[in-house]
Amino acid sequence: MRIPTTAEAINAMYQLVIVTAQDQTPILEHGSEEFKKVDGRPVYRIQATIIERESGKVVNDVSIKTFTQPQLPSGFFEARLQGQCLVTPWVSSSGSFHRIALSIVADAIVPVRGGDK
Repeated sequence: MRIPTTAEAINAMYQLVIVTAQDQTPILEHGSEEFKKVDGRPVYRIQATIIERESGKVVNDVSIKTFTQPQLPSGFFEARLQGQCLVTPWVSSSGSFHRIALSIVADAIVPVRGGDK
């Protein structure tokens, strides 16, 4: 089940901190040379530390992807999602421990500048 929402809603819940340069190529399907697609469009994985704004805790079971190729600088900075988002809940398993995880696909991601927060 995919839940459509806005980037503003996701940005209000989570802070995204980028700590590394981003891969500029779309994700490949597991074990294939084909690009992974969501709604027929290739997606790009975003490597970020995701922090729940309300509690300040790091969230490990959320993955972020974008439809637009990321144009992010290297280094350490906060970023925000833009446009529409698709949120897909799934079960993350580690041994006998299971929890709900989220996959978030956004139209784009941009660095936060000065007063953008």
